[in-house]
Order: sequence, then C-alpha cells, then structure tokens
Amino acid sequence: MKRSARITILSAIATSMLAAGLSANAVPAKRFPPEVEKFLNRAEECEHWAGEEPYDKDRRKEIEAALDELRCDSIEAEKQTLQQRYRKNPAVLKALDDVDP
Repeated sequence: MKRSARITILSAIATSMLAAGLSANAVPAKRFPPEVEKFLNRAEECEHWAGEEPYDKDRRKEIEAALDELRCDSIEAEKQTLQQRYRKNPAVLKALDDVDP
C-alpha cells in the first residue's frame, strides 16, 4: 500500500473517531458535581439490583447484600437532599428527577 493511501486511511479513521466522540450522543465524562455523579451511579446500581430475580436462596442473599452495600434504602432521602442543595442547577435537577427509587 502506498504511503499516501495509508495516511488517507489513518486520517479517515482518526476523523471518524473524533466525530464519534463529539456526537450529540456523547456524554461528557463529568457533567455534574462529583457527589451527584456518585449518587446517580449508585441509584442506577440500586435499580439494577432491585430488578434482579431472586430465583433461589443464594441469589436472594446476593441481591440483598448488594442492596445493603449500596445503601439503596436511603436513595430517596439523599435525592431530596441533593435536589435542595442544587436547586439552582437545572441540569442536576433534571438528572435527579430521572431517578426513580
């Protein structure tokens, strides 16, 4: 393969990767304050574990342990605290509204 063809291909690949990273669907790494990011991640994990099927005794224990470790029973109270703390930040409030404990 000629050098110019390789450069063209590599340039096309790099441009595609850059475009993918800047697309409308790309999510910035840090959109919210760290405590909000941490809360949103934890709430998502709680939702995941709450939806798991406890098909036997061991699985039930695993699910309960995960829910306890994640402190899922405190999600609603923490959500309200964060909503109050960030009441002047519409982006944070929207993200918190999407949390359904």
